[in-house]
Amino acid sequence: MKIEEVSALVVDDDSSMANLYSRILSRAGIKDIDVAGNEGDALKLMQENRYDFMMLDTEDITGDYGPRILKKAREIGQNAFVVAVSGDPSNREKWEEIEHYTFYSKGDLKVSTLIDLVKKQFPRIDNI
Repeated sequence: MKIEEVSALVVDDDSSMANLYSRILSRAGIKDIDVAGNEGDALKLMQENRYDFMMLDTEDITGDYGPRILKKAREIGQNAFVVAVSGDPSNREKWEEIEHYTFYSKGDLKVSTLIDLVKKQFPRIDNI
């Protein structure tokens, strides 16, 4: 799949972070990006749309927000490439039982890293 055809979902309860991730993904070449601020909105969007790429924040009050969303996404047939993001690097353990994701702590995720990751996963049509 080429980047021009990719649909993405960003889920983060911090709207400034969600908007930042959305802008970075757009800069990487993804044109179709939805943003959800909570689990309910994310699941509703996933019922209505198929996503190729998801960025999921790990944390809410339970500390199990992202993994829970991803488990439900997989149950309804969402097979997206996932980037898990957390302010707490120890949250990596909560993702260990889930397959097909890439984990970053917010401190380690740089703009260039995310852009490179997206471009590697979904090459541009003009780079063929």
